[in-house]
Amino acid sequence: MVVRGRPPAVRGEYGRVTAAVGGCEDPVVLRRAVELCRTRRASLRLLHVHPPAQRGDEVPRDEAAVRRAVLFLRTTAPELTPEVVVQSRHPHEALARLDSDLVVVGRGGRHDGVGLITRAALHHASCPVLVARREPAHDDRVTP
Repeated sequence: MVVRGRPPAVRGEYGRVTAAVGGCEDPVVLRRAVELCRTRRASLRLLHVHPPAQRGDEVPRDEAAVRRAVLFLRTTAPELTPEVVVQSRHPHEALARLDSDLVVVGRGGRHDGVGLITRAALHHASCPVLVARREPAHDDRVTP
């Protein structure tokens, strides 16, 4: 977790947790965001950011990721009604303008680093950032 950002965010004055969705780590991100919303009695925002289209290109949209996230929340946290935000902009631009107490992101990327959204959040988010990751599997082997 990286704690920095605008003073109202650091003090928790917005009453909102933002979960960045759109990748394979969404269930981990959503579980952690739900836990924080319940603990802090905060509202939940789902944020899906995709890069803006270049001239002549179609805008790539993965709205299926947002639908999966909403469905997951309906079954695991029916008491939360998330605000859904889909933005066509560069991740660093979206994350620099958050009015949220915390943004939860997945590690993203490959085994050797972090993904674009995570890197943008760590460098540009206007609020504290929590990088949610999968819990390591327990090893049941007995060591001598």
